[in-house]
Amino acid sequence: MANTMTFVEPLFSSQSLLFGVLVCISVRPGFSMVDREALKMTTYMMSTYHGLSQSQEGRTVGSGVGGVEEAAEIRLSGTGDTFVASFAPRGRKKVEIAAEPTRLRRWSYGSAHSGDSLLDLVTFDLDPYTKDDKELVDMVMAMLNEHDTLKNLGISTDVMYNIVLNIKDQYLDVPFHNFRHAFMVLQISYLIVKESPLLKRVLGRPEHRFALLMSALCHDIGHPGNNNDFEIRTKSDRALLYSDQSVLENFHCRLASETLLNYKVDKLMPPGTWKSFRSCMIKAILSTHMKHHTKLKAELYKGLRNPDLVQVSDWVAYLVHAADLGSLTLKWELAKGWEERLFDEFSQQAAKEKMRGLPVTPYMSGQSNTMRSDIQLGFIENILLPWWQSLS
Repeated sequence: MANTMTFVEPLFSSQSLLFGVLVCISVRPGFSMVDREALKMTTYMMSTYHGLSQSQEGRTVGSGVGGVEEAAEIRLSGTGDTFVASFAPRGRKKVEIAAEPTRLRRWSYGSAHSGDSLLDLVTFDLDPYTKDDKELVDMVMAMLNEHDTLKNLGISTDVMYNIVLNIKDQYLDVPFHNFRHAFMVLQISYLIVKESPLLKRVLGRPEHRFALLMSALCHDIGHPGNNNDFEIRTKSDRALLYSDQSVLENFHCRLASETLLNYKVDKLMPPGTWKSFRSCMIKAILSTHMKHHTKLKAELYKGLRNPDLVQVSDWVAYLVHAADLGSLTLKWELAKGWEERLFDEFSQQAAKEKMRGLPVTPYMSGQSNTMRSDIQLGFIENILLPWWQSLS
C-alpha cells in the first residue's frame, strides 16, 4: 500500500524468552494513542497465551526438552528504537546476518511511537481542514509530548489524551473560532519556537513550554462565535460575571483551568509548578484580546531594546498573540479560507444582532468583496505586519 509505514515489535513469553515478532502496518505516519494501546494489549495477550500453551504441554520455550528441538530459533540484535531479527530452525546451521541488514522500527520505543513522524506533518502549509479530529488530536499529543514535556511534568499520556479530547469537545461548531482555529494557533506557536534557537532556550523548562502550547490550544475554548461587544450589549451571563472586562478571554481562562483541574493536573505537576504555569497561561489568553494589542506592542519594543526586561510569561503572551493573528501570514489558499470563515462568523453575529433588535455592527454585514479586501489590507498594514516584523 502507498504511504504506509511498517513497525515490528519483538514478542517475549512470560519467561522473557523471544518467540516471534508482531508486524504492524500504519496507513498514516505514526500511531495514535488508541492504536498503541491496542497494540500493547495484543502483544500482552499473545505473550500470555504463548506462555500458557507451553505450560499446558509441559514444555518450556527454548529448553530443548519435550520435543521443541525443532522449534524456530530467533535471535535479536540491537537495542533502542530499531533491531534486527533472524530466524532459523533449531539445530540447523546458523544463518549469518547480512552486513547491512534491514533494521526494523519498533512502535513501542522512541521515535517510532513518540510522534516524531506526526510532527513531520506539522508545517506552515498544513491545513487542519484536511485532517479529521482524530488526526489533529494525535498531532496535538505529539507536540505536547515532544522533549518529554509531559513526563517531566508528571502527566501521563493517557491523562493528557483525555484532556485534549475534552478540550476539543468544548469548542463549538462555529465558522471560525472552532477547534481547527485552536489547532492552527497551536501549530504556528509550535513552529515559531521550533525555528528559533533563542525561543528554544527561553522556553527550555517543561512548564514554560507546556504553558505556551496549552495557552494556544485553549485560548478560544467554548467561544460562542460572537465578540465581546455582543456579550456586553446583550447583558449575557458571561458579561455580568466578568463585569464587561475581556469577557470571552476570561471565560476561556476559566474553562481551561477547570478542565485541567478536573484531571488533577495541579496535583500531578511537581510542587509549585501549577501556580506558575497557570499564571503564564492566564496572561497569554487574556493578551489575545485585541484591546491589549497596542500595550503589548509597546512592551515588545521596549523588550527588544532591553531583553532583560522580558519575562518568560511575556514571551508566551507575545507568541500566542502572534499565532492568533497568524492566519493571514499563511500561503494564499489557507489565508483566504480563514478570511472566508471569519466573515461567515461575522454574518452570523450580524443576523443575531438583527434578530435581537440591536444595531448591526457595520463591518459584519453586507460587505462587498472590495470592502472586505480593504478591511483585511488595513488590518495587515496597521496591526499584523508591524507586530510580526517586531518579532522577527
